[in-house]
Amino acid sequence: MFYTKNEQVSDKALGIYVSCESVEEALINSITESYEDLANFNEALASFDIKEQELICSESTELDAFREEAANKGTGFLDTLIKKIQTRLHQFVAFVIKKYTEQAFKIAKKVNGDLEKNDLNEAKLKNALEGKGVKIKTYENTTTSTGIQALTKCLADIIDSLSTVDDISTKEIDEKFKTILGKEVEVDVTSQLIDIKAGATEFKELCEDAENRLALLLGSYKTDKAEDSKENAKKANFVALKGRVAITTAMRYAAKQATRIAIAYGTAIRTAKKAIAKATKSEDEE
Repeated sequence: MFYTKNEQVSDKALGIYVSCESVEEALINSITESYEDLANFNEALASFDIKEQELICSESTELDAFREEAANKGTGFLDTLIKKIQTRLHQFVAFVIKKYTEQAFKIAKKVNGDLEKNDLNEAKLKNALEGKGVKIKTYENTTTSTGIQALTKCLADIIDSLSTVDDISTKEIDEKFKTILGKEVEVDVTSQLIDIKAGATEFKELCEDAENRLALLLGSYKTDKAEDSKENAKKANFVALKGRVAITTAMRYAAKQATRIAIAYGTAIRTAKKAIAKATKSEDEE
């Protein structure tokens, strides 16, 4: 029905995340790496400060030349750090896409197998379930979709806000997604017979949009002003970390919705089988 071969992501594209088993593990690794990179950057700047103080105390004639050299190196270090952050971000996004796609295609394959085994398709399901009033839970704003469009908008808003906030907690990020999805409601099961494979494509687009937004924001922290290097490095690190947290949270909700769609298909198949069997029995008795 909608299952096709999954596209493979090369190990090279996953970079440091190639050996990770889960997105959560990749996120933890990325946080560790980010703080180590920032610490090394700050240590390099601190060594310039120490050298400068030594030259000041000794009244060295090399002070002005050193300051110019240190300023150039400081902004160069920042440029290198941001490029590294952007590369790691690209690897992380590739890993998230790979994991979600694997999960979505696994669910789609099982659903497709169940449909084929019972000689059913979406049209037959809806026909058999007409008037049955079978309900299933979903989010208020995802009653006829995978919910990924709503997640994409929320993720974009979170990323765009990162340049104007000093901090945003994981809980706050989660609450923003909950708000955009809405409360849980019961809907007719037939409204949830949605193409899971299409959801995987939508999620890939969600991740690519998020990466592009983050890359642009990270690029804005490059500077020729040496005095801004330390603060801009801190901001870039913050944006990358919170951006990855937001992408991970979006995946969690997208995966939950995909599972609910699979449950909807399972419920619909069981109900349809009973309805078809009952109708067949009635025809035989006539």
